[in-house]
Amino acid sequence: PPLEAVPEQELRGAYIFLELSLGKFEVSLALAQAVQERIGAMDFAERFAKRDTDEIADIVRAAKMPIGRVCINQKEKKVKRKPSDKFKLPRAAGETLTFKNFNFKIAVMNELMYEKTLLQPKFDVFEYCEERGIDPYADFGALPQAKKWFKDYPVPADLAEQVSELYLDGGNEIYLQIAPDWDGEDDLFDIKNIDAAELAPFINLKKIETTGIGISKKARKVCADAGITVVD
Repeated sequence: PPLEAVPEQELRGAYIFLELSLGKFEVSLALAQAVQERIGAMDFAERFAKRDTDEIADIVRAAKMPIGRVCINQKEKKVKRKPSDKFKLPRAAGETLTFKNFNFKIAVMNELMYEKTLLQPKFDVFEYCEERGIDPYADFGALPQAKKWFKDYPVPADLAEQVSELYLDGGNEIYLQIAPDWDGEDDLFDIKNIDAAELAPFINLKKIETTGIGISKKARKVCADAGITVVD
């Protein structure tokens, strides 16, 4: 009998449907109209309060015809797909830049990848996750897989001269690619430190303009010593 297969807690919270899983099948039992009407006469608060009792379950069990319709679906077999090579990290042809501070690196990469399109492939977190069966919103803040991709990306050293200004805005594309659900309300992408050695290759960088992204006093001093103006 169908009701014997329904978990007790599911039966105690019966309303319109009873849902259960049986092996490779998903089963949906639609309660008969008369049963739905009797349970539906209770308001939500009343039904919720009775979830820890047998009162609703007993209404279903006592009905002469408790189930009006049965729907059975076979679970889809998950096929593990091999991701394409679209987001495979490029091989470095020559020297690459060395970054000690991740948030400074992605500020540079936003300029080179999303503004000037000098770095390929252009990372798209939703396409990347879809290919790999990853939920882009699984983690609050930075998505680990996306963060690792940018951290491991080899930025050619000869592109440093292409960076003359950096605009650090909370709405920059790269931030939403790393943390799709980021609301800009915390210091996730603030630049708390910059090393003089990682700044050295950027001989044409003269200004960093920031809106919503913090830069610490320590990082500002390193910038000033390198002849870089920080504008708020």
